Amino acid sequence: ASFEDGQALEGNFWLYYGSISEQNIYKFYIITDNGYQLKTTYASDDIYIIETNTKTPCFVKEKIIGSLDWKYVFYIPEGSLFK
Repeated sequence: ASFEDGQALEGNFWLYYGSISEQNIYKFYIITDNGYQLKTTYASDDIYIIETNTKTPCFVKEKIIGSLDWKYVFYIPEGSLFK
């Protein structure tokens, strides 16, 4: 998957999906107080991508309601995911 229109992100958040040594990964940039920082996480069943215009693009850890488990969510602008 890739972003259809990077301009919609205003340069604040980028998400890349690929594989390294046959392991699927997500790479993304976040803005910190010191500038952009590259982060990497392995793709798994507990990672979700949600398109929404009501939340600033981000990557967060959220508690699964009614469970002791956690999920990880990429919030991205609607219409920016090219499938």
